[in-house]
Amino acid sequence: AAAGTGTMSFQATVNATVASGTTIDDIAAVKFESPDGTPKGAGTAMVGTAAILRRAAQTMRGGRRHLARLTGGRLGRLTPELVSRAARAGDQAAVAIWCEVGYYLGLGLAGVVNLLNPDRVVIGGGVANAWSYFAPTLRATIRERAFEVPARGARIVKAQLGSRAGVIGAALLVRERRRDS
Repeated sequence: AAAGTGTMSFQATVNATVASGTTIDDIAAVKFESPDGTPKGAGTAMVGTAAILRRAAQTMRGGRRHLARLTGGRLGRLTPELVSRAARAGDQAAVAIWCEVGYYLGLGLAGVVNLLNPDRVVIGGGVANAWSYFAPTLRATIRERAFEVPARGARIVKAQLGSRAGVIGAALLVRERRRDS
């Protein structure tokens, strides 16, 4: 995914590397459902920036003062970073948004873990800046939904390069392709 598209990307290491920047939608067309079985959508429709902002807008309309204060009451100013700031300030609705992201990302990645049996799944992109809020639910969902052996063997980690990972990965890909041609 291109930088700034608002998708979380991951890289799976299985004796080799699946293309850096590959998104969950690139690996599998996963249909998500809520814990009660209600169909919800697929891939980035549930965990991408647009989904996070949609949930945040719903909480603002529901009278959540903290997000309203951070945005000056304007929905157009919502960003995932502001949702993270609200979570850090103790806004339980914002924390719940990130837990939901962790749940749906975990559902999708459980299938990837089953299929590829990776040693490591690296979560990157700008949204990964909220790692501490969605990682526990992400890991728990993978443990619950993936087969035991691959789930136990896969380390789920945050990319060390943060939001710069996409740009650095793109530059390295260009360099690699020039060298190969």
